[in-house]
Amino acid sequence: FYAVAVGHVPGIYATWDEAQPQVIEVAGPKYKRFTTQEDAEQFIRENASSETCRALGISRGQDSSQEYTGAAFEPVETSTKRAKAEPTPAPKAAPRAEPSCEESGNLLKIWTDGSSLANGQADSRAGLGVYFGPNDKRNLAERLPGEPQTNQRAELMAILRALEIAPSTQDVQIVTDSQYSIKCVTQWALSWEKKGWKTASGVEVKNQDIIRGVLARIEERDAARSKTSFQWVKGHATDQGNHQADRLANQGAGLRSVD
Repeated sequence: FYAVAVGHVPGIYATWDEAQPQVIEVAGPKYKRFTTQEDAEQFIRENASSETCRALGISRGQDSSQEYTGAAFEPVETSTKRAKAEPTPAPKAAPRAEPSCEESGNLLKIWTDGSSLANGQADSRAGLGVYFGPNDKRNLAERLPGEPQTNQRAELMAILRALEIAPSTQDVQIVTDSQYSIKCVTQWALSWEKKGWKTASGVEVKNQDIIRGVLARIEERDAARSKTSFQWVKGHATDQGNHQADRLANQGAGLRSVD
């Protein structure tokens, strides 16, 4: 694990190839390699700002299941894993992150997760999981179609499938442990769209096919006056819905490949 506490996009990265672009040409970058995610999170906790910790969902002695509230980072291009948003009324604008709308009696909570076995390798196998609840027929375990078979694409595809399955007339809250996915659709998408789906460094945005699919589903739901929100939870922690979505995602990664 590579922890970037001060960089273009702070976070915890699985490989140096993913982390390196975040510290290049940064004045006073702070980063370090660790063998466990817990140690990497502790490094972030000790060396990053409070705003960065909040954006990454890394608690400084507070409840680790706090909701993601957004951060003022301009993306270079990130490949993090384990890192509530209501759509803005402006056309094609990304939804903004704001407090939970659980007071709505019509709220449908859906847990999503992605998994990639040997992530980043040529023989990687990715799957996605969508969890509605115990014994719910809509629960889903699927192999990620196409290439590349990355964890990030699986995370995003799980959200897309959840929004495809959920009734467009019902308020939905997506619960995910992917900071990357939340930031893509609630924070970065509007900037990317204005730049022709390129990052701040002029590189084509990765996974934009799925990101744009998610945004299209959100726009459809917005037109139906249905709220779409996102909540971040810590992966592999205490949230049972997240555990079930993770189980389904791993199951999906074991299925046959899909074109």
